[in-house]
Amino acid sequence: MVYEFFCLSFFFLLLFTVCKTLLSFLLYKQYPKKKEIGRVFLSILSLSYSTKHLFNNYSNYPLRSIYMTDIETEWNALSN
Repeated sequence: MVYEFFCLSFFFLLLFTVCKTLLSFLLYKQYPKKKEIGRVFLSILSLSYSTKHLFNNYSNYPLRSIYMTDIETEWNALSN
């Protein structure tokens, strides 16, 4: 459970980095520096790898069921 949380948080952190740089370019017409271009490129590569890794590992066990089992357990405990 901790591993899945780490993978998902890493995924969203990379997604945030890419979106932030693209929005600053599109909205403010600020051209990113060379460091930022490299960071975005590496983030996109990492996003593709982490997405592939997450969905290949859990193709037989979808991500929804990892979290829904905990939510259903909590709900059943509260309703009883």
